[in-house]
Amino acid sequence: MTRAPKLTGMLTKQRRNWKVTRAWVAGGAVLALAAGLLGGMTPAQAHPGIPLAVFDPTETGWASLRDMTDAQFDSAIAQYKSGGFIALDIEADTTAAGTRRGVVFQRNTDGRDWIVEKEMTAAQYSAAFDTYAGRGYRLVDFETYVKANTRYVAGLWVNNNEGLGWSHLWGLTYAQAVDYYEEQRQRRLPVDVDAYTTGSGIRYALIWADNPTNLAWRLHLDLSSDQFSTNFDTYASQGFRMLMVDSVRSTNQRYLGIWYHNSNGNGWLEQRDMTEHEYANNWHRNVDRGYRVITYERYETASGWRYTATWRRNGNRPLWPLREQVDARIQQEIDNFDVPGMSVAVIHNGQFVYKRGFGHADVANDVWLHSGHVLRLASVSKAVAGVFTMLMDEQGVADVTDDVADHIPGLPAHHTQTIEQLVSNRGCVRHYNGSATDATLASTEYNNLATPTALFWNDPLVCTVGQSSYSTFGYNLPCLAFEEATGVPFHQLFVNELTAPFKLGTLRPEDIDDTSVNRSKLYNTNNSEATPDEISWKVCGGGLESSVSDLADFGRKVLDGDIVTPASVEHMWTGTPWTYAYGWSESSEDGHQFVHKNGGQLGANSYIRMYPDDDIIIAVLSNRYLGGHSAVSVGQDIGAMIVATLP
Repeated sequence: MTRAPKLTGMLTKQRRNWKVTRAWVAGGAVLALAAGLLGGMTPAQAHPGIPLAVFDPTETGWASLRDMTDAQFDSAIAQYKSGGFIALDIEADTTAAGTRRGVVFQRNTDGRDWIVEKEMTAAQYSAAFDTYAGRGYRLVDFETYVKANTRYVAGLWVNNNEGLGWSHLWGLTYAQAVDYYEEQRQRRLPVDVDAYTTGSGIRYALIWADNPTNLAWRLHLDLSSDQFSTNFDTYASQGFRMLMVDSVRSTNQRYLGIWYHNSNGNGWLEQRDMTEHEYANNWHRNVDRGYRVITYERYETASGWRYTATWRRNGNRPLWPLREQVDARIQQEIDNFDVPGMSVAVIHNGQFVYKRGFGHADVANDVWLHSGHVLRLASVSKAVAGVFTMLMDEQGVADVTDDVADHIPGLPAHHTQTIEQLVSNRGCVRHYNGSATDATLASTEYNNLATPTALFWNDPLVCTVGQSSYSTFGYNLPCLAFEEATGVPFHQLFVNELTAPFKLGTLRPEDIDDTSVNRSKLYNTNNSEATPDEISWKVCGGGLESSVSDLADFGRKVLDGDIVTPASVEHMWTGTPWTYAYGWSESSEDGHQFVHKNGGQLGANSYIRMYPDDDIIIAVLSNRYLGGHSAVSVGQDIGAMIVATLP
């Protein structure tokens, strides 16, 4: 049989309904199954492959997990199912490290039941098929793999609420797959396609389902890389999107895929032939850009395992009118000053309109910086500490008008400052002076504030209390007061009262021993990797860390009155006679009020800028301090771009 260069489907005819059948494909003990239409239900909701609104939303919650052990996979299935998600795509591969599995989830908006079976022999699969078809489920994803010389099958079924007719065959030669295509294409469309190697050559598996909306589609089973690229470009220009891609190793690498007409115009991406490292980089980049994974595959090539993934626009972030302009401004900063990495997040009207990392979190290992990477906040910590101070006031831990000495036993008598004065740089506590004490602080890890603060609290004040004098050291005193008043070490108190309850997972005192987060490396001015200094002694003045996403979200929750009351927020920014108070500077731009704070220390150049009346938050973090670049300049310019679009 001559191989057609493509298989193309347009729904033009109606065919009779299938009954449940079972057959054995010649050439091996591989079971082929088909299931029939139940009829009578309106096809208003359907699983991916039938891309109607409930399963192809403009925006939804989702998750994509890969390379899991069996135990991790089982745990993920149970966790996400109970949490209101449905699996869209499963993956199973046999690797040198053992079987590795993956899954893509999406919010289960209509609450339908679904089932995953991860490891079945052909006979077990036959029994499972009969059971689930009889209970009103349809197959939507099929995987097969070999382990210990035995072929196993994994399957994903969903409750067939719509009563769609559907069909599945596997173990097909190319010629049999073409025949199957001809048999099904008149009234159905492909929802899953797989190719895999056997001792007898490449075999194919296909799942079909009724096409109630007459959606145009394309199916390819055997393309070279160049042919795939040509068809990809052609179909994109004709308004098609990819549902999925798979690949199999033959004499050379072959590709297969399903395209659907992109009837709702929602954006999409497809990437293939990625190494594990490249997939990780692109995964985070695309999430930042505002896309969700709908399918992914892991396949063997002559050069090792590779990944392909198909993405769908998830929300309106990719459509933000200023995205390209902001991209260009940040890239300009990276290029002009050779910055290792910079991340930016923008919230407007309560929604993230922009997230993006540029450059690297780890230059040596080519790890791209993304909005989830944790970086140092440096003196932006002071603005966060100002909000925390108000939180402690509202909780009755310590009033902002209290003398700090009222809460710190043994504090020398010359400390007559109020808490409000100290968090507003009016406490006249010294700043860095290059002393031996400074060196000790920067090289010692502390788990409380009492020990390090006692090292400098005897030092004389540098001005008359109430005068302006910038001081990182001064922020230790109010936070030590909270530690003493609660009996909880401040590092833990911060997590207990701010990080955890307000779901700001990475905004917390720096903990470089915690490897559970994606933490950026720190860089010196010459872009060599820096050895972190100790900042645990100055949590409130410059010892916090965060991802740019959590920092921006912190700003949103401040503006929304979630963390402290609007009255407290107003007092921080306008309730004192000072233009700098509670860690924030207050100003205006073209009639628009804004508050902001910048910071800089080893491996950090940071900035947050917020326009309270316009509901705008801009957060900028870099992993290098000096060298000419400016997080402030980037944040200011982005702010000006947004303000220029306002009425």
